[in-house]
Amino acid sequence: MARPTTVARVLAAVLDLAEHGGPSALTMEGIAAEAGVGKQTLYRTWPSVHAILFDALVTESAAAGSSESYATTFDVLQSTIAELTTEPRASLLRMLAAAIHSDEAIAHQFHTRLFQPQQEQITRLVVAGHEVLATGASVR
Repeated sequence: MARPTTVARVLAAVLDLAEHGGPSALTMEGIAAEAGVGKQTLYRTWPSVHAILFDALVTESAAAGSSESYATTFDVLQSTIAELTTEPRASLLRMLAAAIHSDEAIAHQFHTRLFQPQQEQITRLVVAGHEVLATGASVR
């Protein structure tokens, strides 16, 4: 496993490459060069470009989630729609969706590290909304 500072550089490099060159810019050689590390460093920590991309997106999502607080389910949905329809994020998510179908490890990570936490967050918001409605209070 690479050092935390190296991991941070690699994940930042993936997002930077994707931002400027789209999914086609994401190669192990390109990521290594952008991050200033050797390809061996990448392969010791991640088995594929998809795995690095997934880690970068999850890390970015976790950082954004800790700084954002969603008051309503509508806020969550609005943020999700923006993420799914904004480039280069939309292209990167399509790339990962294809990888999920062919790579069981990526599919498992997607489910446990991204989908389940988002599903739990929405469940908490829905339960909280029901509790507010049960008291007779206004939701907005």
